Amino acid sequence: SRVTKADDEEERQDAHTNGAALTVQELNERLWLACQIGDADVVRSAIEQGAHVNCADENGWTALHFAANANQISVIQLLLMEKGADPELSDATGVTALMLAASHGYTLAVEQLLVVGESQNVNAHETVLGLTAMHLAAANNHVHTFRPLYLHGADLLAEDFSGRTPEMCARLQGYYSTAERLAMMAVGDAETEASFRELKRASLTAEEAAIA
Repeated sequence: SRVTKADDEEERQDAHTNGAALTVQELNERLWLACQIGDADVVRSAIEQGAHVNCADENGWTALHFAANANQISVIQLLLMEKGADPELSDATGVTALMLAASHGYTLAVEQLLVVGESQNVNAHETVLGLTAMHLAAANNHVHTFRPLYLHGADLLAEDFSGRTPEMCARLQGYYSTAERLAMMAVGDAETEASFRELKRASLTAEEAAIA
């Protein structure tokens, strides 16, 4: 487990019951564990008692990382809407909460991070292989997760450190139909962009003619 534990959780509960104040580190650990199991009440109380919502463990995981990795939607909403969790934070290897959710195919969690959290790092690359959230969704055949990523600006032609696109990642894993879908999406994206540029050029030409 990524949560750093003391010798026995029961001792902490006894100390708390007897009125002994928990340290910030203990409260942080309680917060991380509560995020994993989806206990929103404990998440709320730990933060109110002094846990730092954006504090990271030894691997760089924050409360939002733990919640996203476990698909704890109510906790993700609480952290983002009420407690000021930062969805842009990455762990020691550059992995964000969004990447974790995408890699597991947790589509609703992905949507929450992008919409509620207003995450702007949809095209961020982790630092080991250079994968984006779309790469991770593609490599794990999570077709249903493509849509929210794409609608929020995911680059279908983004390359990892080996020059592989999400389509190529899917193909390497043997997900050929998924790869074909990504290829079609990329073509459609390029055609849409070309149409937009053509309309823009036509508009500018009309404006220049009017000025002349």
